[in-house]
Amino acid sequence: MALVFLLFALVLLILLAIYVLRLKPSLKRDALLLLGIEASGKSALFNMLSRFILVQLKYGKKLQTHTSLEEAQAIISLTSFDGVPSKPIHIVDIPGHSKLRFKWSEFAPISRGIVFLIDSSTYSKMESEIAEYVYEMLINKYVAKNEVSVLFACNFQDSLLALGKEKIKLKLEAE
Repeated sequence: MALVFLLFALVLLILLAIYVLRLKPSLKRDALLLLGIEASGKSALFNMLSRFILVQLKYGKKLQTHTSLEEAQAIISLTSFDGVPSKPIHIVDIPGHSKLRFKWSEFAPISRGIVFLIDSSTYSKMESEIAEYVYEMLINKYVAKNEVSVLFACNFQDSLLALGKEKIKLKLEAE
């Protein structure tokens, strides 16, 4: 089980690195923002990427997260299979609570990419809130002006109640 988790985490980390490094280079814009409403998995992803991968695998501890009250930041460096380090990646986990999510706009000017996480198992209940957040993100002047790339990640796909990614995409586009 731990090996599967490690492989999944490494593949996800490599994909995120490729995604960020593909973006237009800029000296000022170096942040990868993790956005989404509360309980969509942002902090779990942030912790997995920034510091808990080795701890969880080494000690077999289950990752515990909670609703974030402030943004969390980390700078991570990836190393390719041949040992060559990549540019450091500045990752920012933004709180998803409705009264705190405005904080993401403080990081919009330095954002290089956005990963918007969606809980596939609760999408139907939270559809309008998610759509409103996505709309606010897409019309942000810095996101539009800098052509910030956005990756939508449908999390919790293994849940019995989860909507498929294509269904979520269609519903978001319709909203």
